[in-house]
Amino acid sequence: MKTRLISRTLIVALLGFLISLPATFQAAPEPPEPQPNIGVNGYYANDKAQRGRTVQAAIVMDVPGGYHVNANRPLGKYAIPTALKIDAPRGVTVGPVIYPRAIVRKLKAVNNEPLAVYEGRAILRFNVTVPANYNGGEVVLKARLRYQSCNDEVCFPPKNQDLDMRIGVVGPNDRVQRANGWVFGCRRKRSAGIQARLLKERNAIMNEQENTATIQQAYNNFKTGNIAGLLDQMSDNITWQLPEIEGVALAGKRTGRDGVKDFFATLARDQDVIEFEPREFVAQGDKVISLGHYRWRVKDTGREYASDFVHIFTVRDGKIAAFREHFDTAVVAAAYQKAMSA
Repeated sequence: MKTRLISRTLIVALLGFLISLPATFQAAPEPPEPQPNIGVNGYYANDKAQRGRTVQAAIVMDVPGGYHVNANRPLGKYAIPTALKIDAPRGVTVGPVIYPRAIVRKLKAVNNEPLAVYEGRAILRFNVTVPANYNGGEVVLKARLRYQSCNDEVCFPPKNQDLDMRIGVVGPNDRVQRANGWVFGCRRKRSAGIQARLLKERNAIMNEQENTATIQQAYNNFKTGNIAGLLDQMSDNITWQLPEIEGVALAGKRTGRDGVKDFFATLARDQDVIEFEPREFVAQGDKVISLGHYRWRVKDTGREYASDFVHIFTVRDGKIAAFREHFDTAVVAAAYQKAMSA
């Protein structure tokens, strides 16, 4: 009897102790899930860069299994995009970054909404042009990659990763060696059919990259006022076409280098450039499409106009064979209106 009474007394005391504990007394929270260790490294397609030439470069991201990073255009409203910024020494030109094709997933971390992501290995490509008068023996690019990683359950805070990309510089006629073939294309022993197909695909990719580099160099020549160098990049029978706009001398179609030379002379006579920014390049076959934005001032009227633009280039044998431009013709016509009505 006494034993039962003691047991009941102990149970009541224990319950009273538990009830008296603070409401905030809880089990220790689970530790936060660790961010993935994402590899970020920079590579060049050659062992050295030649003065006056363009060399391909890339940033390679290695994302561990079970994780992903948001794409450059992630679709999600609150997703932080992957963005690569590169600072180069004075005179060295870095072309726009070509981001890899994304995979679209539906993940719990974003309430099963579509999200464009990179998984596994993602290669961000760009071209680097060293000017002919570059005096240094080395180019060092300062790259900053900003990205946000997630798994299926949670997204982590965005992260910045900095790295230096170094490459030696040699003369335009000095010999250079191909490097990092696993990034920019390599040769392996395969059956003749597979090897021929892969070689064709690789050559197509290389040609598209070279065509893009040609157009980027053309833009660089225009921005630096090297119109002679720009004309030298064009084929003898090039066609150069803008939409027809009444009273605007720049508009319409021209043929041959002399016709294009006249276009740029007319451009310099009639307009001042305020802003000119090619922002994105898409290459397929012999075509390179450039998307961008510009702002000009018409000299006769003093009026400014701004428009997004689409430039469509055809490149054959390393030369620009055709050019077409699309833009907002209404804003151009309005900017010229005073001169037209005078």
